[in-house]
Amino acid sequence: MIVDTPRRPLPSRAQHVGFGAVGGFARRLDWVLLATVGALVAYGLWAVDGITRFDIPGSPDYYFDRQVVAVVLGTVGLVCATLIPTGVYRRHWRLVYGAMVAMMVAVIVVADAVRGSKRWIEVGPFQLQTRHDLLEYRTQSRHFAHA
Repeated sequence: MIVDTPRRPLPSRAQHVGFGAVGGFARRLDWVLLATVGALVAYGLWAVDGITRFDIPGSPDYYFDRQVVAVVLGTVGLVCATLIPTGVYRRHWRLVYGAMVAMMVAVIVVADAVRGSKRWIEVGPFQLQTRHDLLEYRTQSRHFAHA
């Protein structure tokens, strides 16, 4: 006689060891991509440090220090954006899309022309550069999600 019993899924290794939500979050990350981006950022910082060392007399690390601050802020932004569930982005896609369009229009209206083009808005000591390719990505991903 065969008895059919319902099967419970076995706990994952992360749950078994006690990692919980942190282990699940860490498993979802693309570590190869993160390592590649980290290597490119490190190379860029090294290049900026060497190339701009003599640009400002008396302050050889001026541009390097600014880039390090930008990397730290970008990393914090990456972590914050990664912690937001993707369902939030899917539910509020119109808001995200509208914010991107508004930022691009703001560049045209507010930004100063440098070498004949307007590319960024100065916000205090930082330069905010909008990204039209993110807007294109969002449009394409929305199209392919319904295909």
